[in-house]
Amino acid sequence: MYRKVLVETEIRSGERLLEQLDLAKIPVTAAFWLYADDATEWRLVIVSPSVETLGPRQLYALLDVMLMNPSGAPISIPLERIFLLSPHDIRYQQVRLAALGAGAGLLVTGGPGRNVAGEDAYIYRVA
Repeated sequence: MYRKVLVETEIRSGERLLEQLDLAKIPVTAAFWLYADDATEWRLVIVSPSVETLGPRQLYALLDVMLMNPSGAPISIPLERIFLLSPHDIRYQQVRLAALGAGAGLLVTGGPGRNVAGEDAYIYRVA
């Protein structure tokens, strides 16, 4: 089946969004692009304890403002392609295990040996 490629502009946009989150002091436990076979697209996954403390609705609202980037050029990631997870979420735990020992910027190939349900991930950070 046809698989979309994660392009450099998406990778750089994700880095810019993480910089905005860091500047806003929103804690980010992990961030990575995850290829979702069912949707045939890459999704930016942000894992943060703020999902539980602020709630996902408020965190998505903050992300929406950050994507518009009032102080600079907008960040070109549609909000619909960003998924927020709690650090306790099993999907994050699976990617975390698959990425053990991997550095930032590494593409982790999924599959049965990696226990990531056949999906690939581009890792920014995983704690």
